[in-house]
Amino acid sequence: MAPVGHEVKQEIIDSPEGYATIQPKTEIRDNDESVIAMICKDRLPVTILEGAGFRELFGKLRPDVQLKPVTYYIENALPTLNDKLKEKIRIDLISASKVSLAFGTFKSHADRPEHVTLSAYWMIPEKMEPRHALFFFKTVPESSPNVLSKLIINYGIRNKTIGYISESQRIPRICWLENDSTKLPDFEGILNEIARSIYTSSPDLLRKIDRSVIDFQKVFSWREHKEILRAVLDTSAMQNSENSSTKENQKDTELTEEEMEVSNFVFNILEQLQKANDQIRHRFYQTASVIIPILKVLLHKLTNVVNNGASVSEQLIGRNVLNKLETASNNSQKNVVLKTATFLDPRFKNEFFSECHKVGVLSIERKLQKTVFQNYMIHHFKARFDKVIKEEVLTEETTDFDQFVQVKSSTSPSEPKIVCLEKEIEAYLCKDTNSKTDPTDFWMQNQSQLPILKSLASEYLPIPASASGTEKLFEDGQKMISKGFISGIRDDFIFCSANIAGYGC
Repeated sequence: MAPVGHEVKQEIIDSPEGYATIQPKTEIRDNDESVIAMICKDRLPVTILEGAGFRELFGKLRPDVQLKPVTYYIENALPTLNDKLKEKIRIDLISASKVSLAFGTFKSHADRPEHVTLSAYWMIPEKMEPRHALFFFKTVPESSPNVLSKLIINYGIRNKTIGYISESQRIPRICWLENDSTKLPDFEGILNEIARSIYTSSPDLLRKIDRSVIDFQKVFSWREHKEILRAVLDTSAMQNSENSSTKENQKDTELTEEEMEVSNFVFNILEQLQKANDQIRHRFYQTASVIIPILKVLLHKLTNVVNNGASVSEQLIGRNVLNKLETASNNSQKNVVLKTATFLDPRFKNEFFSECHKVGVLSIERKLQKTVFQNYMIHHFKARFDKVIKEEVLTEETTDFDQFVQVKSSTSPSEPKIVCLEKEIEAYLCKDTNSKTDPTDFWMQNQSQLPILKSLASEYLPIPASASGTEKLFEDGQKMISKGFISGIRDDFIFCSANIAGYGC
C-alpha cells in the first residue's frame, strides 16, 4: 500500500522469466527527494530522520510536511534520486569530446572484499571548466569486466575515452579500453612508491620507530608517513630532554644520535615531496598536467638533498629514492597523452620535456583530422548504399565518385589547418605565463586567438593526476548508512553523495 498522500503509478518491467509484468510505482514528491538529498549532501546518518529531536525541529520548521519512515526514503526516494543523477550525468557527457577514466580501490580493516570506484573526468568546452562524476562504487566480486564495460557504454563514452588510470591489479581488465586508450600514471601511487623505497633498501635503519611507520608500506600514504615520522621525531626530542632515570626506562625506544640524523634526513625528503606537490594548485582538482613538472623539480631538489647527506645510510636511502624518481620521470616523458596535457597547460608549456613536444601536438591533430575524414566517409557511403538498396534504382544525381572528391576537398586533413596550428603553437609559446597562471582563465581569454589549441586543451586538461578518493567515499558511506543495511544501499548513498553537489536533486 502506498504512503498516504502519494500517487501510485504502474510500471511495466521484465520478469526473470522474460514476461512483462505490471508493478506499482510510488510517485515521489519533491519534499521526499529533498529529504534524502539533504542526507547525501551533508553525509548525515540516515537514521537521523527517526530521531525525536530532529522530527520535532522539522515539524516546527515545516509543519505542512510529514516525515515518513526511514525505510520509505531508502526504498523509494533514494532510487529516484539515483536515477535522476545518472540521467543528468549522461546528458552532460553528450557535450564532452573526450573523457578520461579513473579506477580506484580501497580495502578497509573491517571488510574482506576490496571496494572499486570508477570516475569520469571531462571538460565543458564553452567554459573550460573541468567536470567529474562518480560512475560506480562496488565490491570487487561485483565489478566484473562486463559490468564495468556495460556501464561505460551506457554513459555513451566508449568512443570518447582518451585515457584511464588503474591503481590496482585487482581491477578487472576491459580489453577494448586497453586497446583504444592510453593507460596513465597514478601520481599518488608514484609518490607512495617513492616513500616506500626509503625503507626497502635498509628496513632496520629506523628499527626503534613505532611499528606503524614500518607497516606504512601496507597501510599509509606518503603524507601519513610524513606526519607519523614528525610525531616520532617530536617524541624522541622530548625523551632526550628528560632526566637520566626516565631515559633508562626508555632506552629501547629512544633514538640514537645517528638514528635521529637519518630520521631527519628521511623527513626532509618527504617534506620536499610535500612542498613540490603543494606549490602547484588548481582551483578544481589536481590534473595530470602537473606530473611531469613536479617529478622534474623533485629530481632537481632531491639531488641536492642527497648530495648533502653525510652518512653512508643517508646516501643509500637518497640514491634509492633518486632512482625511483628518475624511473618515474622517464616513463612519464614517454606517455604522449601526459606530455600533451602538460604542453597544453599554460603553467608549464614546453619547459619540462626532454624533447620538444611541438611535433607531437601536430601529429595528434593530423591523426584527428584523418580519423574524422575516415569516419565521415564510412558513414557517408553506408548511408548512400542503404539508400540505393532501398530504392533499388540509381538516380542521375552526382555520382559517388564526384561526391568523394567533393567531400575529400572539404574534410580531408588540409595543410592550411596544420599551418594554422603551427602558428598558434608559436603564439602560445610566446605568451607570458608562469606556474601561478590559471589554465581556465588563460584559455577563455585566448580562445579567439588560439581556437585549435583551446579545443585540444579541453580534451587533455581535465585528465586527473590520481585515482585516489575511494577511501573517503567509503568513509562517507559509513557515515550515512549503518552496517545493518545491504551493501547495495550503501553504494547508492555513496553515488548520490559524490554527485549531488555537481548536479543537484
